[in-house]
Order: sequence, then C-alpha cells, then structure tokens
Amino acid sequence: MADSSKRLFRIKIYRFFIFAILFITAVSVIVSFLEKKYSTVAGSPSLTKSEIKNFRYKKIKNGKILYSIAAPAVKIKGNRYILKNPRVVYFSKKRKYKMRSEKAVYYRNGNMEASGKITIKTSDGYLISTEYIKYNGKTRKIVAPKKIKLIGNKIKGSGKDATIDINRGILIVNKNVKIKLKEIR
Repeated sequence: MADSSKRLFRIKIYRFFIFAILFITAVSVIVSFLEKKYSTVAGSPSLTKSEIKNFRYKKIKNGKILYSIAAPAVKIKGNRYILKNPRVVYFSKKRKYKMRSEKAVYYRNGNMEASGKITIKTSDGYLISTEYIKYNGKTRKIVAPKKIKLIGNKIKGSGKDATIDINRGILIVNKNVKIKLKEIR
C-alpha cells in the first residue's frame, strides 16, 4: 500500500512539473510575440534590434521635455539611429520648433544630423528651410552651414551659415544675409 501511494504522489509531482513547464513556455511565446508586434520605444532608445517601426522618443531633463522624435521606421547601426522622414519637435521657454526632413541620424549622445528638404516651423509663425543641419544636444543649437530661407510675419529672407539657439530662442545668420520686409498696413 505504501508503494502505490508513493507512486501516485510521484505521478502528481511529474504532472505538476510538466504543467509548470508548459505554462512558462506559453507565457514566453506570448511575450515575445507582443514585443515583435509592438516595438515602439517609450524611453531611452537603447534597444538592440536592427529596425524599429513607429519610432517614438522623448528626451526629458529635470521634468521638462527638451525634444521629441517620431519616425515611421528607424534602422539601428551601432550608436546611430537612421530615421526616414522624421518629425522632431524642439521645446524652449519661448517657442516650439517643428522640424521635418527626408533623413536624419540620431546619436545616443543626443546629437543629430538631418538632410534633404528640411523645414523648421516655429510656434510664432516662421518657416526656415535648408538642405542640411546639425543639432548639438549639449548646447541645444541647430547649425545650418548651407543656404537657408526664412519666411515669416512681415519678413522674407535668406542667408548662409545660420545657427538657431533653442535655449535663447534666436536665429543668427552669419553670411550673405538678405532681408525683405513686407509693408505694414
């Protein structure tokens, strides 16, 4: 009688372990499926995947959003994120700067380069367009070394070698500055 009760007890233990192993396997399969299906980044972009769909990222410092990035697809190569058709919004105390470009490369240190039909719209009604920019994450400055065009409230202009200081909310154009003021009525 003692042998049969020991055998039943062993069978119950084996069944429990088999059930536990099957349950853990099922949970891990479901979790990996959900990770592949929903691969949006909501924090520091430090994933090891080679491509992310519907990329979203916000850089926050001291409770304030410094900038946000959105792109339909991103390829990751080392410490670089290569973004196609990204939308970046830079925030300052004075205004927002909404940037669009054909391509951008975001580096994990916070710097970025963008190229191809770049437009930067400011929240106070100005539009800046160029072909190439560099963003420095430490100084929060956007540098446009090539020709820029500026259109805004009662002003139209162009120039070369421009810098947008996001912290101070100013645009500095260093070379070939041409400004045309519209009449005020």
